[in-house]
Amino acid sequence: MDDTHPATAEELPQRLLEFKRKCTHGDPSPLTKFHPSKADYTRLHDKLEVTFRRFDYNPRRQVISFHMPSTTHYFFVSMFRMAIWDEIREISCQDQRARVFTKSIANAGFTRLSLVDGSDNQMRNAKEFRRLAKRYIHHTDGQIKVVLGIDLNEDKESTISVWKPTFTPLQNGDGVEMDIEQVFQSEPFRDANKNPVDGTLTLRLHDFAPDHLCQDCPNTPFSISYRDMSDMVASAEEHKRGLEREETPAFPGRVVHKRRLSDSSGDRIKAKKR
Repeated sequence: MDDTHPATAEELPQRLLEFKRKCTHGDPSPLTKFHPSKADYTRLHDKLEVTFRRFDYNPRRQVISFHMPSTTHYFFVSMFRMAIWDEIREISCQDQRARVFTKSIANAGFTRLSLVDGSDNQMRNAKEFRRLAKRYIHHTDGQIKVVLGIDLNEDKESTISVWKPTFTPLQNGDGVEMDIEQVFQSEPFRDANKNPVDGTLTLRLHDFAPDHLCQDCPNTPFSISYRDMSDMVASAEEHKRGLEREETPAFPGRVVHKRRLSDSSGDRIKAKKR
């Protein structure tokens, strides 16, 4: 890692410290990359996991990538997931079989919905956007059943794209052939003037769980209106503006030197005496 500030096992390099401050007090780039050596990465791994929860490391290229959605995207996705979950719970209240299914996907952490953040400049290339979405489905053998690509913008249309796997039985009866269908591409749900577009996003219960959990559950459809999605974007933008209006706390003027953390028996004895 090209840094003039050497790093110990408990101390992040200066460039990562600066990136951390930007994440805390600013709006960082959705995708930021650094180039630590394998030795640096191994030494810093535990500290990186505590400090940054969403990152990937490519040991062959020696590149670490931090995925930091913008403030607007972060709040939009939170509201969007909650809207979907509310629809699923409403279905479960009306159907006992769906209720059992809902509990199973709730216990699994509701992770079968993949949302591709379209705010990264690379993702604005439609080809790259499509490639990433297909990879999600391909590498799970279609067990991720829907990928939503959401591109939020303040000065032009905000759009949604949807990909799903399709399965065709093979003629010899030996399994199925999987393909990936783009249900629609870059469909606007909010126009450049921030007005909602007429339309709805339709999903199904089976989109949110692997096949073995879907056998006894009806594949009930439900919809999220584009008007609701547009309202979510407006709320997320307002939340971001509210954060920007708040005064950013200043860093203390004093220089803080921290001792190395220790888990020695002496430390444990002192803790018990207190």
